[in-house]
Amino acid sequence: MRDFLEEEGYGVKVAPNGAVALEMLRSYRPCLILLDLQMPELDGWQFHEALKSDPKLSDLHVLLSTSHSDRAPVGVPLLKKPLHLDQLSDYVKNHCG
Repeated sequence: MRDFLEEEGYGVKVAPNGAVALEMLRSYRPCLILLDLQMPELDGWQFHEALKSDPKLSDLHVLLSTSHSDRAPVGVPLLKKPLHLDQLSDYVKNHCG
């Protein structure tokens, strides 16, 4: 995804886990967070809960990418794996111009 989005002209930052991602968001506000449910340290559910409970971060847009759509947090937009890059591109264009 990173290579594809960079080729499309978007700046991309990658975090190795949810805890690092939350720390990064304290100094960097992306137009969109691409989130997987299965991550080390803080999984996607924990990350999303922490994000939404933080008043400084709760307005950030999240797009979930998972093969477990039945387990996704309610109300979070979803792209089911395997990803279709045209769907990802359309969603990012709508949120990041």
